[in-house]
Amino acid sequence: MALTRSFELRRRGPALFLGAFSAAVALATPASAQSILESIPMKGALSTLGIIAPDRDPIEYHERAPLVVPKTMTLPPPAAPQASARNAAWPVDPDLARKAKARA
Repeated sequence: MALTRSFELRRRGPALFLGAFSAAVALATPASAQSILESIPMKGALSTLGIIAPDRDPIEYHERAPLVVPKTMTLPPPAAPQASARNAAWPVDPDLARKAKARA
């Protein structure tokens, strides 16, 4: 009987010690969550995990440079609709070629 008690104590001893230690730590720390978050190591760990937002300098927004516009708004006329027919390097659309062949 005494042998089983010492075996149970060895097995449960670390768990009991860990439980008592964590209870002592929990009771010794302040109850306010705000004061816990103010500690630098805790705040750094929580911001690393993404639980709280890290303290950063605010973003400074500046006015964007004005857009570049031409001096005059006169534009050249658009190219002829069949510009591709005059240029041999223009790619041939197989669908349009098939439609033109079917019409002829």
